[in-house]
Amino acid sequence: MSLFHSKKRKTAPDVSSMRLSSSEVIKQESPKKGTGNRSIISLLTPNGIDVSNPEYLVIDDAGRTIYGVGLYIDKIPNNLDIAIHFAPLFNYQNVTPSVFIEPLMEESKNVVNKRINMLDGELYGATKDDSSRNRARELEGKLADAERWARILDSGENMLYNVAFLFWLTADSREELINCVTDFEGVAKKKGFELAACYGAHLEAFLSTYPMNRIYGIKYKNQAAELLLKQQIVKWHKLDKRSLSTIYNHTTSEFSHKEGVPFGRNLYTSVPICFDPFDPVHTSYGMLVAGMPGYGKSTSLKCMYSRLVDFGYHFVLIDYEPLPSGQCGEYTAMVERVGGVSYQISTRKSGCRLNLFEINEEIEYNDRTGEEYRTLHLADKIVDLTNILLVMATSSRITNKESVYSAETISRMRSIIAKCVKILFERLGIVENDASSLWYYGENSFARVRKPLPTMHDFYVTMLYECAANTDEFKKDAYSLLLDVFEEMVEELYYNPATLQEYTREEYERLPIDKQGNRYEILKSAEYVKVRAIHGSRAYFDCQSNVAIDVNLPAVSFDISLIPSADRPLLMLVCQNFVEEHFIKTNSSNPKVAKKLIFSMDEAHRSMPFEDARTFLNALYRLARKRHVAPVLIMQSIADLSKYPDTEDIIKNTETLLLFKHNYSDREYIKKVTKLSDSQIDTILNLGGNQQSEKKRPGELAIIEVPTKRCVFLLADYLKETESEIAETDAEVIASRYRKQNM
Repeated sequence: MSLFHSKKRKTAPDVSSMRLSSSEVIKQESPKKGTGNRSIISLLTPNGIDVSNPEYLVIDDAGRTIYGVGLYIDKIPNNLDIAIHFAPLFNYQNVTPSVFIEPLMEESKNVVNKRINMLDGELYGATKDDSSRNRARELEGKLADAERWARILDSGENMLYNVAFLFWLTADSREELINCVTDFEGVAKKKGFELAACYGAHLEAFLSTYPMNRIYGIKYKNQAAELLLKQQIVKWHKLDKRSLSTIYNHTTSEFSHKEGVPFGRNLYTSVPICFDPFDPVHTSYGMLVAGMPGYGKSTSLKCMYSRLVDFGYHFVLIDYEPLPSGQCGEYTAMVERVGGVSYQISTRKSGCRLNLFEINEEIEYNDRTGEEYRTLHLADKIVDLTNILLVMATSSRITNKESVYSAETISRMRSIIAKCVKILFERLGIVENDASSLWYYGENSFARVRKPLPTMHDFYVTMLYECAANTDEFKKDAYSLLLDVFEEMVEELYYNPATLQEYTREEYERLPIDKQGNRYEILKSAEYVKVRAIHGSRAYFDCQSNVAIDVNLPAVSFDISLIPSADRPLLMLVCQNFVEEHFIKTNSSNPKVAKKLIFSMDEAHRSMPFEDARTFLNALYRLARKRHVAPVLIMQSIADLSKYPDTEDIIKNTETLLLFKHNYSDREYIKKVTKLSDSQIDTILNLGGNQQSEKKRPGELAIIEVPTKRCVFLLADYLKETESEIAETDAEVIASRYRKQNM
């Protein structure tokens, strides 16, 4: 039984014993002696090739063993209408496709005329036989097609070509190669192709894939005639110009999820593309959206999100950038249009505020009993808060590459922060694995009341007391640094530095004032002490949350676009923490009842320079996977992830990439992450038009689906004019629209 299921290539007798050796084949291409140069083939040739097995080739490539097999197209479907017939074959992983084309010129007319004469004769015979009327009608149709062809050829509008297709498949083991060939055959069969293996001629197939534009045939001796003959290893097909054009573009494929929403049209075939982040093919739902500014990321996503709402999806997002008007974030209009709420985070006390120390119970699902229960993962929360607070403490002193703090200092700061956070929750009686510890019963009431959560004010005061009690000389500087930083983030605090006694505002204002205008207090020891008054310039970090969350709304936006740009990356972390507590943790881990929730984070690369921010984000991604939530990171380049070694969980839990225009400098990282072919990567780099010579084409993108290894290039566009009103962000386009409306 053959190793592979593909139909074997029929070979001449004793071919295996009569074939030229690989050294002989290569020798034919060698240059003349004395040139001092090596041939292209000799440069590309691997260290060794084992041709002993007629069913596959074993290649030694600098110590790596590669198993390879050559396949060719034996039968082509009758109707080659669109490029997607060939695209799955050319985009298949670990395949090197080769297409050989030979124009037939005058032979085209001869072939068609010969076919007309043949069909004419068959038709004459069929008309003489009354029992062959159906056959006669069939022949009449074929004859009409052939005559139409003759007219086309006479006019020069079309012509025939000899075309052969060869595929070289590779794998790291024999078993993997078997699976690869079987799967590749299945892909081909779905498109109407039949494949055949280059049985006993895999060396020739391998050499034919070299960039020499040549098919190496099997050479054997005819014993009777004593001649050296050559047999082709592929099958040639006659295609006209139109059919030949369907081979290209090889970079695209079909892509349509069963329950997806319209997202755009295939760039090359205009076939509609339907997209579903929660398609069953995914084991995790994370998405990465990357591309240069101005090429349609925000607009395309807003269109997709608004359409997903109609199919029962929910989404929550962090809105980072303001509109050109500067009044709100980019996504506000879209969120409100679909029936959602946009919370504009403000520096004012009267505006929307989020408490960093927010903590919520978590809904767990027991798949054995089928029951849900509530719990509390306090230890994980303390770790998350420690990471975020450490980013806040070090953010002003971090460059693009490194912190000015020593590793020892950062370690001490981390220890201090973790201890203070733990004290805060212990003081409230909140304990691990006990969701009920978040509540208390009011006096003379049976109603449960939620405990007030700690704030930045509480964190700072706790740190003051811990600093006063500190006996570790090495931590002294770390405490001083932390108190200086977090003082800016406290809304209002009055205290005596000597006794750490805290005052209310009314108590503070009743204290005497010295000649310099300072409030002071005289202690029993007759010590004069100035009472400190803190009013932080970044006090919007010190608050209880004042937003009422309805997780059943189709869309919720946290708009941080009006926050000073230096603090927006920090507010992004606060928002991420808040969404984790109120949206992700409360989404059931039971996939049958879990909401289809998308969590979109715009300008995610802004917080990437901070190691602890990346640690927090990795943890959030792991939780999102468990909770069947689709986190979406939006950044300006996929290569932003390459700068940091600790983004493994983000990449591992991202199964869909939406790539818009990228810089050519990003090429190698795109190739590393996506495993795409060179032609596909070239297409990504040229999406949206060449910056130097072409008009910008926003909305062009590539969808790469990791589990299925599919890549499709599409144009995302408005389905209706009303969509442009909520999705468009280009200031010139918006202005032009208003001018037209007012004419």
